[in-house]
Amino acid sequence: GKEGVAGCRLIHMIDGFWKAFFRHIYRENGIPSRPAHAHGGFPHTRREGAMLVTQIHVHRLNKCGYSHVTSLYDLANAFCCPHHTHLDQHSQQTLSIDNANHMQMRRRYTTVKIQANDDEILFHPTSGCLQGDRNAGDDFCDVFHPTLLSWQYRLTMDDPRQRLSLCKCDISGRTLDISLCSFVDDVRKTYVVSNDAKCAYNTITTANKLLDGALDEAGLAQNIDKQVHLPSLRNHHQNRLFFNICKEGHAHDFGRYLGRQQSARNSNVPERKARLRAATVAWIGLGEFWFAPGVPARTKRLVFTAHVQGAIISGGESCLWQAGDYTAFDTKLVGYLRALMRGKATTWSTDGQPHKLTNTQVYHKWKLVP
Repeated sequence: GKEGVAGCRLIHMIDGFWKAFFRHIYRENGIPSRPAHAHGGFPHTRREGAMLVTQIHVHRLNKCGYSHVTSLYDLANAFCCPHHTHLDQHSQQTLSIDNANHMQMRRRYTTVKIQANDDEILFHPTSGCLQGDRNAGDDFCDVFHPTLLSWQYRLTMDDPRQRLSLCKCDISGRTLDISLCSFVDDVRKTYVVSNDAKCAYNTITTANKLLDGALDEAGLAQNIDKQVHLPSLRNHHQNRLFFNICKEGHAHDFGRYLGRQQSARNSNVPERKARLRAATVAWIGLGEFWFAPGVPARTKRLVFTAHVQGAIISGGESCLWQAGDYTAFDTKLVGYLRALMRGKATTWSTDGQPHKLTNTQVYHKWKLVP
């Protein structure tokens, strides 16, 4: 959505051998462990995990009658910003002396060449990791996760109400704070707040200052333009007042988090509308293909399943859909399938009365259900 240079991202086309070599060095002690709040940037994690944890936490707070505000944060130029000093310190703490020196040389003596229209540009980056390298995500997380943990500890010490989000994991036996989720540089934090709009806003402001301070120590910074606050105060008047107090229009009824429309009150309506809209765009996008002569029904079914039905079920495993949601999805999909049948979805009896096929029968006709 950015224009000009701001919309460009530098991806380093590094030689494959050296990518593998430094990856091997980095993992000499195995795959590094990550905090419980981390859901991205390492194996066996998916964005749906962070989305589901968010919904469960908000649901529990709503059930217990607590006022809360969910804040969504994003970092500015995340991979380019971490200080090399912090990256080197982590390498020295986790790797052997020789390998730590290799990793340090990798960062300190890298030169980047950009092919411009009229000449080549050479520059030497003095911060950050090389986006495109096999270790780029891990290098960033090595700096970012301790920063988040430090910020979380300061928040808990500053406001004891945040301890309401602590829970015990039955598998590991550890006490975890489920109010915090991160997927690489996308962060979600749910604050337990007072039912007063001004006090709630002060809680958010204090947390913001603490986060800015923690990030600054690591050479990182927030992308303020992408910051979103989703208030859910028990008092409706105070909830609307929060929107007026919150500056720069960062307060919303729902916001986009990892591709899903996250509602302040855990409503499925925003995400349901987004899924239906995505299916409509997918259907219209292929235009004349659906009714083109000579295209086999089998081909149309495969494209419909991947393109239109796939748009509706995307990320669905992290959503707690209700009966009304499934009805809306069925209505949308079956409507398109009936259009593809060109009148064959209706049969006529001997007395001239029309009989429409049921939704289930339409699915069976297209072999979309067993």
